[in-house]
Amino acid sequence: MFESAHDSYATHALIDHARRRSTGRLSIPVTVNAPPGGPSGTSTGELSLWMLDGTPVGARSPDDSAAIIERLARQGHLSQPRSRQLLGMVQSTTAAKLQHDPILALLADEIEAPIFERALRERFEENVSRFVGSSASPTWTDDDLPWCDNVQTTVTTTSLVERCVLDWDLSQALDDRRMLVSGPLHAESHAERAAQAAVGRTRAAVSDIVTQLDLEPIAARVAVVRMIDRGVLTDPPGEFFPRPDRGGPTWHPGRAEPWSAGRSEALGGRAEAPSRLDAHPTPTGATLDEEVEAFSGALDASRSGGISDAFTTPAHRLDRIDLQEPERDAEAAFGAPTLADREVLAKLDVANEVLGNVCRAVDLARGPGRGAAVIQLLVDARPRQFAPLVDGVKLGHTGSLPIQVVLSNLRRRPGGEQRRLLNDCLLDLLDRALDKAADELPDDAFERLLQKVMGYRTRLGL
Repeated sequence: MFESAHDSYATHALIDHARRRSTGRLSIPVTVNAPPGGPSGTSTGELSLWMLDGTPVGARSPDDSAAIIERLARQGHLSQPRSRQLLGMVQSTTAAKLQHDPILALLADEIEAPIFERALRERFEENVSRFVGSSASPTWTDDDLPWCDNVQTTVTTTSLVERCVLDWDLSQALDDRRMLVSGPLHAESHAERAAQAAVGRTRAAVSDIVTQLDLEPIAARVAVVRMIDRGVLTDPPGEFFPRPDRGGPTWHPGRAEPWSAGRSEALGGRAEAPSRLDAHPTPTGATLDEEVEAFSGALDASRSGGISDAFTTPAHRLDRIDLQEPERDAEAAFGAPTLADREVLAKLDVANEVLGNVCRAVDLARGPGRGAAVIQLLVDARPRQFAPLVDGVKLGHTGSLPIQVVLSNLRRRPGGEQRRLLNDCLLDLLDRALDKAADELPDDAFERLLQKVMGYRTRLGL
Protein backbone atom coordinates (compact mmCIF):
# COMPACT_ATOMS: atom_id res chain seq x y z
CA MET A 1 0.00 0.00 0.00
CA PHE A 2 1.49 3.33 -1.04
CA GLU A 3 1.74 5.99 1.67
CA SER A 4 2.82 9.48 0.76
CA ALA A 5 5.50 11.34 2.70
CA HIS A 6 2.96 14.17 2.74
CA ASP A 7 1.04 12.21 5.41
CA SER A 8 3.97 11.12 7.56
CA TYR A 9 4.31 12.11 11.21
CA ALA A 10 7.81 13.36 10.42
CA THR A 11 6.58 15.79 7.76
CA HIS A 12 3.86 17.18 9.99
CA ALA A 13 6.27 17.55 12.91
CA LEU A 14 8.68 19.43 10.63
CA ILE A 15 5.97 21.79 9.41
CA ASP A 16 4.68 22.28 12.95
CA HIS A 17 8.10 23.38 14.22
CA ALA A 18 8.55 25.57 11.15
CA ARG A 19 5.29 27.28 12.08
CA ARG A 20 6.47 27.80 15.64
CA ARG A 21 9.88 29.05 14.44
CA SER A 22 11.49 26.53 16.76
CA THR A 23 15.21 26.03 17.32
CA GLY A 24 16.28 22.51 18.13
CA ARG A 25 16.60 19.00 16.73
CA LEU A 26 14.16 16.44 15.29
CA SER A 27 15.34 12.82 15.34
CA ILE A 28 14.11 9.50 13.99
CA PRO A 29 15.62 6.00 14.25
CA VAL A 30 17.12 4.60 11.04
CA THR A 31 18.72 1.34 9.99
CA VAL A 32 22.07 1.68 8.22
CA ASN A 33 24.30 -0.81 6.43
CA ALA A 34 27.84 -1.42 7.60
CA PRO A 35 30.52 0.53 5.65
CA PRO A 36 32.13 -1.36 2.74
CA GLY A 37 35.26 -3.28 3.56
CA GLY A 38 34.19 -4.14 7.09
CA PRO A 39 31.94 -6.74 8.71
CA SER A 40 28.60 -7.02 6.96
CA GLY A 41 25.35 -6.35 8.68
CA THR A 42 23.13 -3.49 9.75
CA SER A 43 22.86 -1.30 12.78
CA THR A 44 20.37 1.13 14.22
CA GLY A 45 21.25 4.79 14.34
CA GLU A 46 19.60 8.17 14.42
CA LEU A 47 18.84 10.60 11.61
CA SER A 48 18.70 14.13 12.97
CA LEU A 49 17.41 17.35 11.46
CA TRP A 50 18.48 20.63 13.07
CA MET A 51 16.24 23.68 12.85
CA LEU A 52 17.12 27.31 13.44
CA ASP A 53 14.21 29.70 13.90
CA GLY A 54 11.95 27.25 12.06
CA THR A 55 14.30 26.63 9.11
CA PRO A 56 15.97 23.23 8.55
CA VAL A 57 19.67 24.10 8.41
CA GLY A 58 21.45 20.83 9.18
CA ALA A 59 20.99 17.09 8.76
CA ARG A 60 23.04 14.11 9.80
CA SER A 61 22.70 10.35 9.50
CA PRO A 62 25.16 7.62 10.60
CA ASP A 63 26.12 6.69 7.02
CA ASP A 64 26.92 10.22 5.78
CA SER A 65 30.70 9.82 5.68
CA ALA A 66 30.66 6.43 3.96
CA ALA A 67 28.15 7.61 1.36
CA ILE A 68 30.10 10.77 0.54
CA ILE A 69 33.40 8.89 0.30
CA GLU A 70 31.90 6.34 -2.11
CA ARG A 71 30.46 9.07 -4.34
CA LEU A 72 33.71 11.05 -4.42
CA ALA A 73 35.62 7.87 -5.28
CA ARG A 74 33.22 7.05 -8.16
CA GLN A 75 33.67 10.58 -9.46
CA GLY A 76 37.46 10.17 -9.45
CA HIS A 77 38.12 12.74 -6.74
CA LEU A 78 39.51 10.10 -4.36
CA SER A 79 41.90 7.29 -5.22
CA GLN A 80 40.86 3.75 -4.36
CA PRO A 81 43.60 3.31 -1.71
CA ARG A 82 42.62 6.61 -0.07
CA SER A 83 38.91 5.79 -0.13
CA ARG A 84 39.57 2.38 1.50
CA GLN A 85 41.67 4.09 4.15
CA LEU A 86 38.96 6.62 4.88
CA LEU A 87 36.26 3.94 5.00
CA GLY A 88 38.35 2.11 7.59
CA MET A 89 38.43 5.29 9.65
CA VAL A 90 34.65 5.56 9.29
CA GLN A 91 34.28 2.20 11.01
CA SER A 92 36.43 3.40 13.91
CA THR A 93 34.54 6.65 14.39
CA THR A 94 31.19 4.83 14.12
CA ALA A 95 32.25 2.31 16.77
CA ALA A 96 33.44 5.13 19.04
CA LYS A 97 30.09 6.95 18.56
CA LEU A 98 31.82 10.30 18.26
CA GLN A 99 29.52 13.29 18.24
CA HIS A 100 31.73 15.14 15.78
CA ASP A 101 32.61 13.44 12.49
CA PRO A 102 36.35 13.97 11.77
CA ILE A 103 36.08 12.33 8.33
CA LEU A 104 34.18 15.27 6.86
CA ALA A 105 36.85 17.62 8.16
CA LEU A 106 39.53 15.56 6.38
CA LEU A 107 37.54 15.54 3.14
CA ALA A 108 37.06 19.31 3.34
CA ASP A 109 40.86 19.69 3.28
CA GLU A 110 41.44 17.19 0.45
CA ILE A 111 38.59 17.93 -1.99
CA GLU A 112 38.06 21.13 -3.96
CA ALA A 113 35.53 23.33 -2.21
CA PRO A 114 32.81 23.47 -4.95
CA ILE A 115 32.86 19.69 -5.36
CA PHE A 116 32.73 18.99 -1.64
CA GLU A 117 30.03 21.61 -1.01
CA ARG A 118 27.86 20.07 -3.72
CA ALA A 119 28.30 16.61 -2.15
CA LEU A 120 27.28 18.00 1.24
CA ARG A 121 24.23 19.78 -0.20
CA GLU A 122 23.00 16.67 -2.02
CA ARG A 123 23.56 14.57 1.09
CA PHE A 124 21.62 17.13 3.14
CA GLU A 125 18.64 16.87 0.75
CA GLU A 126 18.90 13.06 0.78
CA ASN A 127 18.65 13.08 4.56
CA VAL A 128 15.65 15.43 4.53
CA SER A 129 13.92 13.15 1.98
CA ARG A 130 14.59 10.13 4.17
CA PHE A 131 13.30 12.05 7.18
CA VAL A 132 9.96 13.10 5.66
CA GLY A 133 9.47 9.60 4.22
CA SER A 134 10.01 7.86 7.54
CA SER A 135 7.09 6.10 9.18
CA ALA A 136 8.57 6.74 12.64
CA SER A 137 7.35 9.42 15.00
CA PRO A 138 10.21 11.92 15.54
CA THR A 139 11.44 13.16 18.88
CA TRP A 140 12.20 16.81 19.53
CA THR A 141 15.14 18.17 21.53
CA ASP A 142 15.41 21.86 22.44
CA ASP A 143 18.82 23.35 21.71
CA ASP A 144 20.08 26.89 21.98
CA LEU A 145 21.80 26.65 18.59
CA PRO A 146 21.87 23.95 15.92
CA TRP A 147 25.00 21.82 15.87
CA CYS A 148 25.96 19.36 13.16
CA ASP A 149 28.70 18.71 10.60
CA ASN A 150 26.59 19.48 7.53
CA VAL A 151 25.03 22.93 7.87
CA GLN A 152 23.27 24.59 4.91
CA THR A 153 22.61 28.31 5.16
CA THR A 154 20.67 28.94 1.92
CA VAL A 155 17.53 26.92 2.63
CA THR A 156 13.94 27.94 1.87
CA THR A 157 11.73 25.75 4.06
CA THR A 158 8.70 25.55 1.78
CA SER A 159 10.53 24.63 -1.42
CA LEU A 160 12.87 22.21 0.38
CA VAL A 161 10.06 20.25 2.03
CA GLU A 162 7.90 20.26 -1.12
CA ARG A 163 10.77 18.92 -3.22
CA CYS A 164 11.83 16.28 -0.70
CA VAL A 165 8.25 15.02 -0.21
CA LEU A 166 7.80 14.63 -3.97
CA ASP A 167 11.23 13.05 -4.43
CA TRP A 168 10.43 10.47 -1.77
CA ASP A 169 7.06 9.66 -3.33
CA LEU A 170 8.56 9.33 -6.81
CA SER A 171 11.38 7.14 -5.50
CA GLN A 172 8.84 4.78 -3.97
CA ALA A 173 6.99 4.49 -7.29
CA LEU A 174 9.70 2.18 -8.65
CA ASP A 175 9.81 -1.55 -8.07
CA ASP A 176 13.42 -2.75 -7.76
CA ARG A 177 12.50 -5.92 -9.70
CA ARG A 178 11.28 -4.02 -12.76
CA MET A 179 13.34 -4.83 -15.85
CA LEU A 180 14.21 -1.97 -18.20
CA VAL A 181 15.86 -1.65 -21.60
CA SER A 182 17.23 1.34 -23.48
CA GLY A 183 14.45 3.51 -24.88
CA PRO A 184 14.22 5.14 -28.30
CA LEU A 185 15.67 8.47 -27.17
CA HIS A 186 19.39 9.09 -26.89
CA ALA A 187 20.82 9.90 -23.47
CA GLU A 188 21.70 13.55 -22.94
CA SER A 189 22.96 13.87 -19.35
CA HIS A 190 25.71 11.97 -17.58
CA ALA A 191 23.11 10.14 -15.46
CA GLU A 192 21.14 9.06 -18.56
CA ARG A 193 24.29 7.78 -20.26
CA ALA A 194 25.22 5.85 -17.12
CA ALA A 195 21.73 4.32 -16.97
CA GLN A 196 21.84 3.18 -20.60
CA ALA A 197 25.35 1.81 -20.03
CA ALA A 198 24.04 -0.18 -17.06
CA VAL A 199 21.28 -1.62 -19.25
CA GLY A 200 23.72 -2.40 -22.05
CA ARG A 201 22.43 -4.33 -25.04
CA THR A 202 20.06 -6.47 -23.01
CA ARG A 203 18.15 -5.32 -19.96
CA ALA A 204 18.69 -4.66 -16.28
CA ALA A 205 16.70 -4.41 -13.07
CA VAL A 206 15.99 -1.03 -11.48
CA SER A 207 18.04 -2.06 -8.44
CA ASP A 208 21.11 -2.57 -10.66
CA ILE A 209 20.61 0.65 -12.62
CA VAL A 210 20.35 3.00 -9.65
CA THR A 211 23.67 1.75 -8.23
CA GLN A 212 25.41 2.89 -11.41
CA LEU A 213 24.20 6.48 -11.21
CA ASP A 214 26.42 9.12 -9.67
CA LEU A 215 23.59 10.35 -7.46
CA GLU A 216 22.30 9.89 -3.96
CA PRO A 217 20.01 6.82 -3.71
CA ILE A 218 16.68 8.70 -3.66
CA ALA A 219 17.82 11.14 -6.34
CA ALA A 220 18.94 8.18 -8.48
CA ARG A 221 15.52 6.55 -8.29
CA VAL A 222 13.80 9.82 -9.17
CA ALA A 223 16.16 10.15 -12.14
CA VAL A 224 15.16 6.67 -13.36
CA VAL A 225 11.45 7.57 -13.09
CA ARG A 226 12.07 10.65 -15.23
CA MET A 227 14.09 8.65 -17.75
CA ILE A 228 11.17 6.24 -18.15
CA ASP A 229 8.77 9.14 -18.64
CA ARG A 230 11.11 10.76 -21.16
CA GLY A 231 11.74 7.60 -23.17
CA VAL A 232 15.43 7.08 -22.33
CA LEU A 233 14.51 3.83 -20.54
CA THR A 234 11.48 1.67 -21.20
CA ASP A 235 9.94 -1.72 -20.48
CA PRO A 236 11.15 -4.62 -22.66
CA PRO A 237 9.08 -5.19 -25.83
CA GLY A 238 5.94 -7.16 -25.13
CA GLU A 239 6.06 -6.46 -21.41
CA PHE A 240 4.06 -3.94 -19.43
CA PHE A 241 4.90 -3.19 -15.83
CA PRO A 242 1.86 -1.73 -14.00
CA ARG A 243 2.29 1.25 -11.75
CA PRO A 244 2.60 0.51 -8.03
CA ASP A 245 -0.55 0.82 -5.97
CA ARG A 246 -1.10 4.53 -5.40
CA GLY A 247 -4.15 3.93 -3.25
CA GLY A 248 -2.82 4.43 0.24
CA PRO A 249 -4.93 5.94 2.98
CA THR A 250 -7.89 8.13 2.19
CA TRP A 251 -6.77 11.67 1.53
CA HIS A 252 -7.86 14.06 4.26
CA PRO A 253 -7.60 17.71 3.21
CA GLY A 254 -7.72 18.79 6.81
CA ARG A 255 -4.42 17.07 7.53
CA ALA A 256 -2.70 18.99 4.77
CA GLU A 257 -3.41 22.41 6.26
CA PRO A 258 0.25 23.50 6.36
CA TRP A 259 0.43 22.92 2.59
CA SER A 260 -2.77 24.71 1.64
CA ALA A 261 -4.60 27.68 3.08
CA GLY A 262 -2.40 28.14 6.13
CA ARG A 263 0.98 27.43 4.58
CA SER A 264 1.94 31.01 3.74
CA GLU A 265 1.17 32.21 7.24
CA ALA A 266 2.71 29.12 8.84
CA LEU A 267 6.06 29.77 7.18
CA GLY A 268 6.18 33.50 7.68
CA GLY A 269 4.31 35.02 4.72
CA ARG A 270 1.47 37.10 6.13
CA ALA A 271 0.45 38.96 2.98
CA GLU A 272 -3.08 38.36 1.78
CA ALA A 273 -3.14 35.94 -1.16
CA PRO A 274 -4.23 37.46 -4.48
CA SER A 275 -7.55 36.41 -5.90
CA ARG A 276 -7.61 33.38 -8.19
CA LEU A 277 -7.64 33.92 -11.90
CA ASP A 278 -10.96 32.16 -12.28
CA ALA A 279 -12.45 35.42 -11.06
CA HIS A 280 -11.31 36.66 -14.51
CA PRO A 281 -9.88 40.08 -13.65
CA THR A 282 -9.06 42.39 -16.50
CA PRO A 283 -5.25 42.58 -16.75
CA THR A 284 -3.95 46.12 -16.53
CA GLY A 285 -0.17 45.60 -16.54
CA ALA A 286 1.71 45.60 -19.82
CA THR A 287 4.07 42.83 -18.71
CA LEU A 288 1.54 40.07 -18.02
CA ASP A 289 2.04 37.21 -20.47
CA GLU A 290 -0.76 36.56 -22.91
CA GLU A 291 -1.32 33.03 -21.62
CA VAL A 292 -2.92 34.37 -18.45
CA GLU A 293 -5.81 35.59 -20.59
CA ALA A 294 -5.70 32.48 -22.75
CA PHE A 295 -6.67 30.01 -20.02
CA SER A 296 -8.84 32.28 -17.88
CA GLY A 297 -12.48 33.19 -18.33
CA ALA A 298 -12.47 33.26 -22.10
CA LEU A 299 -11.70 29.57 -22.20
CA ASP A 300 -14.42 28.64 -19.75
CA ALA A 301 -16.95 30.64 -21.75
CA SER A 302 -15.93 29.11 -25.07
CA ARG A 303 -15.76 25.46 -24.09
CA SER A 304 -19.39 24.66 -23.45
CA GLY A 305 -20.71 23.41 -26.75
CA GLY A 306 -23.30 21.34 -24.93
CA ILE A 307 -23.06 18.30 -27.22
CA SER A 308 -20.67 15.39 -27.51
CA ASP A 309 -17.26 16.34 -28.87
CA ALA A 310 -18.30 19.99 -29.21
CA PHE A 311 -15.40 22.31 -28.60
CA THR A 312 -15.24 25.96 -29.50
CA THR A 313 -12.08 28.01 -29.40
CA PRO A 314 -10.53 30.95 -31.26
CA ALA A 315 -10.76 30.79 -35.02
CA HIS A 316 -7.03 30.50 -35.67
CA ARG A 317 -7.07 27.16 -33.82
CA LEU A 318 -10.11 25.66 -35.55
CA ASP A 319 -8.49 24.57 -38.79
CA ARG A 320 -10.02 21.20 -39.39
CA ILE A 321 -7.63 18.31 -39.74
CA ASP A 322 -8.65 15.53 -42.09
CA LEU A 323 -8.34 12.26 -40.20
CA GLN A 324 -7.92 10.33 -43.45
CA GLU A 325 -4.35 10.60 -44.64
CA PRO A 326 -4.29 11.62 -48.32
CA GLU A 327 -2.12 10.09 -50.95
CA ARG A 328 1.42 11.42 -50.83
CA ASP A 329 1.26 12.84 -54.34
CA ALA A 330 -1.87 14.78 -53.41
CA GLU A 331 -0.17 16.81 -50.63
CA ALA A 332 -0.13 20.56 -51.03
CA ALA A 333 2.98 21.79 -52.72
CA PHE A 334 3.29 24.76 -50.40
CA GLY A 335 2.41 23.17 -47.04
CA ALA A 336 4.13 24.04 -43.78
CA PRO A 337 7.70 22.73 -43.52
CA THR A 338 8.03 19.33 -41.85
CA LEU A 339 9.24 19.46 -38.26
CA ALA A 340 12.67 18.05 -37.52
CA ASP A 341 12.90 15.59 -34.61
CA ARG A 342 14.98 18.05 -32.62
CA GLU A 343 12.29 20.74 -32.89
CA VAL A 344 9.56 18.28 -31.89
CA LEU A 345 11.54 17.20 -28.82
CA ALA A 346 12.16 20.82 -27.84
CA LYS A 347 8.42 21.58 -27.96
CA LEU A 348 7.58 18.43 -25.99
CA ASP A 349 10.21 19.29 -23.38
CA VAL A 350 8.53 22.68 -22.85
CA ALA A 351 5.11 21.04 -22.59
CA ASN A 352 6.37 18.42 -20.13
CA GLU A 353 8.02 21.11 -18.03
CA VAL A 354 4.69 22.93 -17.68
CA LEU A 355 2.73 19.71 -17.08
CA GLY A 356 5.30 18.60 -14.51
CA ASN A 357 4.89 21.84 -12.59
CA VAL A 358 1.11 21.48 -12.69
CA CYS A 359 1.33 17.86 -11.55
CA ARG A 360 3.63 18.66 -8.62
CA ALA A 361 1.50 21.58 -7.48
CA VAL A 362 -1.73 19.54 -7.58
CA ASP A 363 -0.06 16.59 -5.84
CA LEU A 364 1.02 18.82 -2.98
CA ALA A 365 -2.39 20.42 -2.61
CA ARG A 366 -4.64 17.40 -3.22
CA GLY A 367 -2.55 14.30 -2.58
CA PRO A 368 -0.02 12.14 -4.48
CA GLY A 369 -1.19 10.88 -7.86
CA ARG A 370 -3.92 13.50 -8.19
CA GLY A 371 -1.89 15.68 -10.56
CA ALA A 372 -1.18 12.94 -13.10
CA ALA A 373 -4.80 11.75 -12.90
CA VAL A 374 -6.13 15.25 -13.61
CA ILE A 375 -3.87 15.73 -16.62
CA GLN A 376 -4.66 12.24 -17.93
CA LEU A 377 -8.36 13.12 -17.91
CA LEU A 378 -7.59 16.25 -19.91
CA VAL A 379 -5.67 14.18 -22.46
CA ASP A 380 -8.47 11.63 -22.70
CA ALA A 381 -11.05 14.41 -23.17
CA ARG A 382 -9.11 16.12 -25.95
CA PRO A 383 -10.95 17.76 -28.84
CA ARG A 384 -11.60 15.44 -31.76
CA GLN A 385 -9.16 17.18 -34.11
CA PHE A 386 -6.27 16.38 -31.77
CA ALA A 387 -7.06 12.67 -31.40
CA PRO A 388 -4.44 11.56 -33.97
CA LEU A 389 -1.64 13.03 -31.87
CA VAL A 390 -2.60 11.81 -28.40
CA ASP A 391 -4.15 8.46 -29.29
CA GLY A 392 -2.83 5.84 -26.84
CA VAL A 393 -1.01 8.41 -24.70
CA LYS A 394 -0.67 7.45 -21.04
CA LEU A 395 1.10 9.89 -18.77
CA GLY A 396 4.04 9.16 -16.55
CA HIS A 397 4.08 9.59 -12.76
CA THR A 398 5.24 13.19 -13.21
CA GLY A 399 2.39 14.08 -15.56
CA SER A 400 4.66 14.15 -18.60
CA LEU A 401 3.74 13.07 -22.11
CA PRO A 402 5.55 9.96 -23.42
CA ILE A 403 7.76 11.54 -26.06
CA GLN A 404 8.20 8.49 -28.27
CA VAL A 405 4.44 7.78 -28.48
CA VAL A 406 3.63 11.39 -29.39
CA LEU A 407 6.45 11.53 -31.92
CA SER A 408 5.33 8.27 -33.53
CA ASN A 409 1.73 9.52 -33.77
CA LEU A 410 2.89 12.82 -35.26
CA ARG A 411 4.93 11.13 -37.97
CA ARG A 412 1.85 9.25 -39.18
CA ARG A 413 0.28 12.53 -40.27
CA PRO A 414 1.04 14.29 -43.58
CA GLY A 415 4.14 16.45 -43.32
CA GLY A 416 2.27 19.63 -44.21
CA GLU A 417 0.01 19.46 -41.16
CA GLN A 418 2.44 18.24 -38.51
CA ARG A 419 3.56 21.65 -37.25
CA ARG A 420 0.02 23.02 -36.83
CA LEU A 421 -1.21 19.79 -35.24
CA LEU A 422 1.60 19.71 -32.68
CA ASN A 423 1.44 23.42 -31.85
CA ASP A 424 -2.33 23.54 -31.49
CA CYS A 425 -2.61 20.31 -29.52
CA LEU A 426 0.12 21.23 -27.02
CA LEU A 427 -1.20 24.75 -26.58
CA ASP A 428 -4.74 23.46 -26.01
CA LEU A 429 -3.54 20.90 -23.45
CA LEU A 430 -1.41 23.39 -21.51
CA ASP A 431 -4.19 25.99 -21.49
CA ARG A 432 -6.68 23.46 -20.15
CA ALA A 433 -4.19 22.09 -17.61
CA LEU A 434 -3.62 25.55 -16.15
CA ASP A 435 -7.32 26.29 -16.27
CA LYS A 436 -7.95 23.10 -14.29
CA ALA A 437 -5.12 23.93 -11.88
CA ALA A 438 -6.91 27.19 -11.04
CA ASP A 439 -9.80 25.06 -9.74
CA GLU A 440 -7.63 22.52 -7.92
CA LEU A 441 -5.15 24.78 -6.13
CA PRO A 442 -5.36 27.32 -3.32
CA ASP A 443 -4.80 30.88 -4.46
CA ASP A 444 -1.20 31.18 -3.23
CA ALA A 445 -0.17 27.84 -4.77
CA PHE A 446 -1.74 28.79 -8.09
CA GLU A 447 0.08 32.11 -8.15
CA ARG A 448 3.41 30.33 -7.53
CA LEU A 449 2.60 27.92 -10.33
CA LEU A 450 1.98 30.80 -12.73
CA GLN A 451 5.36 32.29 -11.90
CA LYS A 452 7.07 29.00 -12.75
CA VAL A 453 5.39 28.45 -16.14
CA MET A 454 5.07 32.02 -17.37
CA GLY A 455 6.26 32.41 -20.94
CA TYR A 456 5.51 28.89 -22.14
CA ARG A 457 3.90 30.14 -25.37
CA THR A 458 7.13 31.85 -26.34
CA ARG A 459 9.17 28.77 -25.47
CA LEU A 460 6.85 26.68 -27.64
CA GLY A 461 7.76 28.96 -30.52
CA LEU A 462 4.26 30.42 -30.95
